Amino acid sequence: MKTPFSYFGYEPESEEEKRFLNDYNPEKWKKASHTADVAVFALSETGLELLLVKRGGFPYKGHYCLPGGFINMDESLYETAARELEEETGLSGIPIFQVGSFGRPGRDPRDRNITTLYTTILNKEDLHAKAGDDAADTDWVLLTDVDEQVIESGDTAESYFTLKLEGKNVFTPEIRTEIHSGRYRTEKKEITDTSSLAFDHALEIAEAYRFIKKEILTSYAGINVLGETFRISALKKLLKAVLLEPVDDSMLSLMPVRKNSDGSYTYI
Repeated sequence: MKTPFSYFGYEPESEEEKRFLNDYNPEKWKKASHTADVAVFALSETGLELLLVKRGGFPYKGHYCLPGGFINMDESLYETAARELEEETGLSGIPIFQVGSFGRPGRDPRDRNITTLYTTILNKEDLHAKAGDDAADTDWVLLTDVDEQVIESGDTAESYFTLKLEGKNVFTPEIRTEIHSGRYRTEKKEITDTSSLAFDHALEIAEAYRFIKKEILTSYAGINVLGETFRISALKKLLKAVLLEPVDDSMLSLMPVRKNSDGSYTYI
């Protein structure tokens, strides 16, 4: 059914434009459907964990993926992501940040589909996820290894990026990136190992992790884990869980944090 232009809060500027909008047929061209997905990372006593859901229906029935789903016509992408996260995992009221969009043809066998990915990082003890809606189960998977191999040849390089995630199942998705340097740098990414994850969520998970890693080091994203003030030991624990490598003081000196008179730290 055609949606009236007034639904979007837009008013035509002339009678000619009003006739154009009234006569416009949105079904004239085939359009892609749109979804929103959420990668929820959480700091636990064992390290950095990621929340996955098990699909209860086709396609990819029985496979794990990120929580997400189709947009409603009366909501923003952010609202879609938040709603789907609550419906499938019971988590609500948590901050989420947009990572980017993914639209490779064939990523969803049902239709030409584009998705927008959101992510966040919080304390696991504050999250109580449970499967709902069309999710058959949930699984917190622990990030236990990150590996990247780069093969360079002139102005071209190939990167093979692998994550290892362990929970009820073990996932080892691998992403290949073809990089062309020169005056303009371009990157082309493809999944070389889905590790049985649904859709193209192997790529989404890799990109969400890269986003969290960058934000933890360069912004105040860690405040949702550490709180307004925190001890340096807590910050080091967070960094070690995300980076999977030792943390030294030189790294801390580059972060947007300052030491308070009582010995605690805050973000600046």
